[in-house]
Amino acid sequence: GVKLLAAVGDMTGDGYPDLMGQRKGKPMMIWPGRGTNGLGTPYVAYGSIQGSKQISVGRWDKGGAPDTLVRQGRNLILYMGNGPGGFTGSRQLPIDVSPYNWIVGISDVNLKGHPDLVVRAKGTGQLFLIPGHKKSFGDPILLGRGWAKYNMVE
Repeated sequence: GVKLLAAVGDMTGDGYPDLMGQRKGKPMMIWPGRGTNGLGTPYVAYGSIQGSKQISVGRWDKGGAPDTLVRQGRNLILYMGNGPGGFTGSRQLPIDVSPYNWIVGISDVNLKGHPDLVVRAKGTGQLFLIPGHKKSFGDPILLGRGWAKYNMVE
């Protein structure tokens, strides 16, 4: 019953990876990681968020807290981390993601200071790298073809 569920890295700053997600009509919650002790008691990280997928991207900017993206139809919304495991606010990024049926946040491949995305084009199965920039994304770079059969990424 939890939507937008994602492993978001260490949102709480305690050295353990955490989970974030929300139950229908409820606020976004964080389940703090406790290493070999599983997950801690969940708490509210932000109000209710609309979207179909949460995409963990680590630190989008130079801020000390991890951030996350949420897909809302053709849009990507950036939620900025506040440090103790929540978000300070959001803004829409200038990218149309409607051509893609996979979106995966990855590390900063080109070492420009922002996470990048790997996406798969609907219908063709082509994979692209979309480099992250300070306020948006660069042009897609073709990585390969023939990925239409694979479903285990998301």
